Amino acid sequence: MNTDGVDIAALAPARVFADLQRRPGANAISFLSRAGNDASINLYDIDENLETSIFRSSEIAIGYPGTCGTHAWIEDGASLVTITRDGRLCKLNLATCGFTPLIDREALGQVASSTSGKYLAASVNDRAILLGKASVDNTWKFRSVFEGDAKTNDHFVADPTISSTLGLVAFRFWRDSTMPWYQSSIKIVDFAGNLLRSIGGDHEMVSQPRFSRDGTKLAYISSSSGFLAPTLLDDPLAGTPRTLGQGNFDYGDVDLGFGQTSFCWSDDDCGIFAQRREDGFGRLVYFATTNPRVPVEVAKGFFDAPVSVGSWLVGIRGGARTPTHLAAIDASSREPSSKFAKRRIATGHFLGAELAQLSEPEIDRTLT
Repeated sequence: MNTDGVDIAALAPARVFADLQRRPGANAISFLSRAGNDASINLYDIDENLETSIFRSSEIAIGYPGTCGTHAWIEDGASLVTITRDGRLCKLNLATCGFTPLIDREALGQVASSTSGKYLAASVNDRAILLGKASVDNTWKFRSVFEGDAKTNDHFVADPTISSTLGLVAFRFWRDSTMPWYQSSIKIVDFAGNLLRSIGGDHEMVSQPRFSRDGTKLAYISSSSGFLAPTLLDDPLAGTPRTLGQGNFDYGDVDLGFGQTSFCWSDDDCGIFAQRREDGFGRLVYFATTNPRVPVEVAKGFFDAPVSVGSWLVGIRGGARTPTHLAAIDASSREPSSKFAKRRIATGHFLGAELAQLSEPEIDRTLT
């Protein structure tokens, strides 16, 4: 079908993307590519500008596009783990492309690794948080670091993140009786399972906890300002939350909170890349933690699931003019006058789409 020179069939989704992850020790990312009921874990090498498929299987868990938490890198980027459709956590052997179960449990919902891949945190039944570490014989041992109240069992947990530097695990928590976007909190526990701090609550929504790469700071999204804003804890255990940015913008979505990714730490931990909604469209901006009130605009359009790798930022670009694809942005300079070069990595639509024929909507304001 062709309308006004635009091949509509070429714009139909061929695959969708989710779960972008930085590969430790390499200038590369992995991501989940879904086509129909099949999924593959693909690798993109930024230096070589090359996409390859690591593993394809109908067993790989399929989450919502743009979310994270279904796979993670371990052993300094030598191997990875993934959650299967039946909720098992398995190690993927890159040489044999075979699954090896890491834990005799099912109903795992999400998994996250520490920066070096030495630790894993996983949610079970959306109620408990497990922490795993590789032993000397290269087997993984897991133990619970949060179960909640076993008598009432009236809560949900999501989005674990690990600081191996401080020996902490943070995750999102809410009660059955409250919707997560109405009232939720972030719990911080140590590796022994002791609850050290709770952030949020009291009609505040908090989500997306993420430790910096060096593990010393914690960022998350909070509604305390009246909008969904990136918030920073310079000291996760005792610091006062700092709201990044200003203005009437939302830097996230109000949803059930499982795996949303609207911001990421920069690779050098000096700032945060965040996507916001502005005038009905998207903006990707950068906040320097030393000057958090003045963001630098990096790109227009929606960039979901951003991942910072060295001087590059990779994200899922969607929106009006551009059919969904993965894009890499050179963010080596983060000054307001910077020109951020972009390149397309992988398209989510059929080849042959003439992108130049699509118009980008703009807002036309009329004073009355």
